[in-house]
Amino acid sequence: MTGQVLTIQGLEETIQALYHLVNVEKVKNGEDLRAARAQGDLSENADYDAARDEQARIESDIKVHEAILKNYKLINIDKEALDKYIKKVVKDEAQASATLKAAEENLARAKTEKSKNLALEEKQKAEEAKRFLTYRLRYLTEAKIDTSASSQSNLGKLVTVYFEDTGDTEEYKIVGSLESNPLKGLISNESPVGEAVLNASVGDRFLIKSEADDYTFYIQVKNIK
Repeated sequence: MTGQVLTIQGLEETIQALYHLVNVEKVKNGEDLRAARAQGDLSENADYDAARDEQARIESDIKVHEAILKNYKLINIDKEALDKYIKKVVKDEAQASATLKAAEENLARAKTEKSKNLALEEKQKAEEAKRFLTYRLRYLTEAKIDTSASSQSNLGKLVTVYFEDTGDTEEYKIVGSLESNPLKGLISNESPVGEAVLNASVGDRFLIKSEADDYTFYIQVKNIK
């Protein structure tokens, strides 16, 4: 399998992160740049330098997230489940459209300055909700499911592991490196434990070498779901 692997949750988080970069952080950075330029001389303008550095960071992050969304495979989900998931988002988008229409009608009927301001705020919130749902659907409908042999492994599954050296039992979700977050119980399929249990069955026992190769320990697979 080429490219990265993502669960549906990881895909949603990547879509949301890209949306925020493009529609929030990039917009704010543009405002910061304009404000800094308005100060005059840019040769010794700390605000301008900071805004330019932030601009470079944002553009770099956008490219990274766009690259991920062009080259990934979904794991732990089949076509039927994905279609059902997308249908729910389509329904949410239709509801958002109805909410936006109602907000526009309320704004048109508003008489007082206070009611106009409240109606305008509601309309702006409805527009943003609709915009984000449409953005999500764009990427969700292009989602690519992993159909390779590796999709039959424990990627995306919860694996309960017993550590013989400490007597601790931990439950991990095996994910790709993009979603890895051991503090949240998400371990990469490329980590020592993740790689060991990737194709494991309940009852399997493995000798694990730490990533630094400075110690070893045994683990047992207690449950997979």
